[in-house]
Amino acid sequence: MRILHVVHQYLPEYVGGTELYTQTVARYQQRHLGQDVAIFYPSTAPIAGEQVHVTEDSGIKVYAVPLGPRSRRDVFLSLWRQPAASDAFAKVLQRTHPDIVHLQHLMGLPAFITRQVSAAGIPLIITLHDYWFPCANGQLITNYDGTLCGGPALWVNCGRCALARGGFGDRPLLSPLAAPLLAHRSYLLRNVLAAADAVIAPNRFVYESYEKLGMPLVKATVIAHGIDVPSRVLN
Repeated sequence: MRILHVVHQYLPEYVGGTELYTQTVARYQQRHLGQDVAIFYPSTAPIAGEQVHVTEDSGIKVYAVPLGPRSRRDVFLSLWRQPAASDAFAKVLQRTHPDIVHLQHLMGLPAFITRQVSAAGIPLIITLHDYWFPCANGQLITNYDGTLCGGPALWVNCGRCALARGGFGDRPLLSPLAAPLLAHRSYLLRNVLAAADAVIAPNRFVYESYEKLGMPLVKATVIAHGIDVPSRVLN
């Protein structure tokens, strides 16, 4: 089986839970299950002549699309349009011919790539590593005062967060102006989840949080993240 993992960033550029999880799963699938595994991600490497930069991580092909350093605003707006990433992803699909695409994270990538997967007739699996689908901040914590958020309230509170994230400070009176953009973001990402062939929540808490926020979970199931325990610990 050929598996293509898609993630928002990858090692060694960024080291975090989603990145390490993607690496661990990809290595396990290749080494222990004999699968043909590849990884695709948007890189902060300077934009060059090559559309896709190919490296290897322990024998796993890693396809990076060099987009250069991007601001948080650029990353946010990439959901609607990022032609370089869409074109590069199309080339990677043609090159790898995956039997399954596993979307680990979509942040900084265009939602259009999930339509490319569907158009190619390839099953799409999505893992919910955080709350990014219902919350542009990813963690349901406001970035204007650092408090817990109960979810969108007509997206006006989301607009308030967006303005603060964009460097405009806390401007509650202006937040209704940004609310329609956040509402459309929710529309796009709800469609992405609904179109997936399977959605994985790492625990019941995440599943129930998405459920309370009204996200489509008809094809969702809870599968706990595995832990790669070093052999010396077992001994």
